Amino acid sequence: GWIAYSDGSTAHDVRSKSIQNEMLSNFQNVLSKWGVGGRIETCSQYIEVSVGTANSENAYGAVCRVLHAGRTSDWFVCNDDMVGHEDVAQDLKGAFSDRRAVVINFTRENCFGG
Repeated sequence: GWIAYSDGSTAHDVRSKSIQNEMLSNFQNVLSKWGVGGRIETCSQYIEVSVGTANSENAYGAVCRVLHAGRTSDWFVCNDDMVGHEDVAQDLKGAFSDRRAVVINFTRENCFGG
């Protein structure tokens, strides 16, 4: 579903497999740049946050399971398609009851806006 905010931005689920695959590839690069070793096995809760006007910034986020040295860990990852914002934060298991809301908030706070 869609969520609209008072600043005019919206957040929605990304359901297109081709866009999800592109996001996963971008997120792998973000994790590597931030020094998180390993490779992404899968991501979920793919989210897009957008201003809603043509040629404006979009930010993307998800929670991804990363395999490194035989162990897995979950990470929130986000990036945008215009300014170059990106961020990662480890998802401590059991800490969040609603991952979708956490992914949206993490993306809005860390990868969205000028």
